[in-house]
Amino acid sequence: MATSLTLWLPGSFLDEGLACVRLLVVGAKPVSTEAIERQILRVAGSKGRVGAVDVWGNRAHLAAYPDRKRNGSGLERGSDNRERCEVIAIIVPLPYSQTEAKARFAGLATRSSFRSCGENLRRFPSVSTLVPLSATHRPNEVTFSLSAPAGALMRPSASIAPEDSLDRAAAELRRSGNGMIPVVGGERVLGVVTEHSLGLALANGVEISEPLTRAMVEAPTIRPYATAADALRQFADGTSTTLLVVDDQQRLMGLLSPSDLYPRRRTPPRPAMVGGMATPFGVYLTNGAIGAGASGLGLVLTGALLFALLNGAQIAAYGLAVWLDHLEQPVWLVNGIYTFSPILIFLIAMRLIPLSGTHAAEHQVVHAIERGEELRPEIVKRMPRVHPRCGTNLAAAMAIFTTITFTPWIESSELRTVVAAFATLLFWKRVGSFMQLFITTKPANDRQIKSGIKAGQELLDRYATSKVSVPSVPVRILRSGMLHVMAGSLLCSGILWLAFEALEKFYDIKLPH
Repeated sequence: MATSLTLWLPGSFLDEGLACVRLLVVGAKPVSTEAIERQILRVAGSKGRVGAVDVWGNRAHLAAYPDRKRNGSGLERGSDNRERCEVIAIIVPLPYSQTEAKARFAGLATRSSFRSCGENLRRFPSVSTLVPLSATHRPNEVTFSLSAPAGALMRPSASIAPEDSLDRAAAELRRSGNGMIPVVGGERVLGVVTEHSLGLALANGVEISEPLTRAMVEAPTIRPYATAADALRQFADGTSTTLLVVDDQQRLMGLLSPSDLYPRRRTPPRPAMVGGMATPFGVYLTNGAIGAGASGLGLVLTGALLFALLNGAQIAAYGLAVWLDHLEQPVWLVNGIYTFSPILIFLIAMRLIPLSGTHAAEHQVVHAIERGEELRPEIVKRMPRVHPRCGTNLAAAMAIFTTITFTPWIESSELRTVVAAFATLLFWKRVGSFMQLFITTKPANDRQIKSGIKAGQELLDRYATSKVSVPSVPVRILRSGMLHVMAGSLLCSGILWLAFEALEKFYDIKLPH
């Protein structure tokens, strides 16, 4: 039985003039009428009474009457009038998406059992006009309802006097960024100056020293006790994107914009800068003072894996060069293969192993944290895989500098160093971004995204209760994970050295080190 529902509401829900409105529930599992009523009461029940509910297999239909009568138990039953109803919303048991909900409704709308709604079914709003209202509580969100009063959603607003100049009005518009500034005289709202009205005054040649009344227009207002539904209906008319909240005596109380109607989540404290690393055990994140996600063992294994890949690439390149030499290929070809193929083989291997997907998930979670986004899979997946502080950029800078410095293209070593420095400064970020996008990262799968989100949430939780916000340099070095990676590389190097020594002794041969 579905108890977690998402409601997609079009603007027609706000029309209290409807004689009867209907909510259509679509889902793969049967949905009880009690579950629907509990979830819909917060939105629809607060506007009126909820009428009869019909349950047909996996579809339930709920008629909501737009009056304000409610009994003590929360719902007052009414009669279902199908001939006068209008389909106004789809309620879909999670995790159906908005697109899936629309598609399922389109398939049901042609059935004879829904034809009593007639033309209203064909006028069901498009997906782009639906507003999501989730009945599932999220810990970082404030409960949102279209029945909330405008006074509870408004924000403070500055004001100007009618005797002020257009110059001051323009300055206040730039400062506030609201698109309009209220004009208050005698403690009452006289009008507003908007960007549009100011532009018209400028086009008509009005001097900036003139009183702002030359650009004042009628103020779009709403009362503080009016609901968010009333405000949304005014926004939907398209006449204004900002409303002045005024009392019955036309005194200014605040501003209300469409963004104020959206759910407001609590934003926990976040570190200004986050670093991290991909490990075989998942994502590791740190802000320098605390670490989260994969353990130190995962970081050690990362160093061992990278060292093993690099040495494996060198061994493969050596074998390829020996084979070409045995075939009596040109010396320049053999030397070129031996010199350049190790790094090429290493980069190809980096792209193919799962670690590159974890690396992408680490970048995407860091982007989400630093941008203040909520750590949800659908949000994290939209974040870019390229990050400006990735160590790949440093590797690209070193590669550019050393390639130019140690190649005999320029006879003077001093000139080679200068050219290498300039080339590095000009191209290291571009080359690093290219390497991140096509070599060191690849699209992360769901498991890797989940690992990154878990590490990110753990980091935020620890950061909120951390004892030290600005760590010392030794602590930063330790938390960076580089010491663990170096330890893993040394461990792998020691194991390989012992293996080579054992093979040389057993077979009495000399292997390349």
